[in-house]
Amino acid sequence: MRLTAIAAGVFTCAVIFSANTSLAAAETENTKLIPANIKIAQVVNKELSAAAKPKKNTKKPIEHMIIKGETLVKISKKYKLEWSRIYDKNLSIKNPDVINTGEKIIIPDAKEKLKERKIPQPHPKTQPQLRPENTKTKLDTSSDKKSNPVKYKKQYKSGSSYKNKQSTRVKRASSAGNTYSPGYCTYYAKQRRPDLPNNLGNAETWVSRARAQGIPTGSMPRVGAIGQKGNHVVYVQKINSNGTIVISEMNWSGLWNITTRTVSAGSHTYIY
Repeated sequence: MRLTAIAAGVFTCAVIFSANTSLAAAETENTKLIPANIKIAQVVNKELSAAAKPKKNTKKPIEHMIIKGETLVKISKKYKLEWSRIYDKNLSIKNPDVINTGEKIIIPDAKEKLKERKIPQPHPKTQPQLRPENTKTKLDTSSDKKSNPVKYKKQYKSGSSYKNKQSTRVKRASSAGNTYSPGYCTYYAKQRRPDLPNNLGNAETWVSRARAQGIPTGSMPRVGAIGQKGNHVVYVQKINSNGTIVISEMNWSGLWNITTRTVSAGSHTYIY
């Protein structure tokens, strides 16, 4: 009986030891798997975090090429935004009243935050004393004579200044004084050509309105003519033999600033 009891006890211990050994082995195996499981969890968490982050705006900016006759106001209406936002966005535009045909500008996004830029203001104290030039300015007609002798004989008399007879018969609007905005290109053009009326509007409408009133216009430059390109007008100082002209202007580089440039003769339309 005692032997049987002892044998039973030994068997029970063996079973318990075997069970404990199996549990220990299982725990060891699970311990080995924990680091791998953690790594997988970390990778998953990183992917979820990346997906949750807002994506950067990869939308390409809208470019607009300025065409003849456009102004910032017209462009802003096309894109349904304030013209001042276009001015604030494009630092290359020094003056909102002067934009160049063929220049590319960036149209700002509706939600884009822009730093407000100051618009140049006139300084009356620094106004230059402009002297109205005699309307009977003698023209350099040598190039015109060679290119179109028939036209030359009709419009010019030997030793006399240019004068268009048709324009003297047309009743123009008042030309007394200068009612254009001081410091701007139109103001300067009127000072150089006081015979022109005060109702030509912004620079972009000068040629069309002059033509409508019977004032002669054309594509060939003449000394003393007013040239228009987009929303800017200039005064023709000289015609060069190489197809260029010397012009003077105000507000090309800032209000009240008078500058002189040499440009292509075909770059402007002219009021004679």
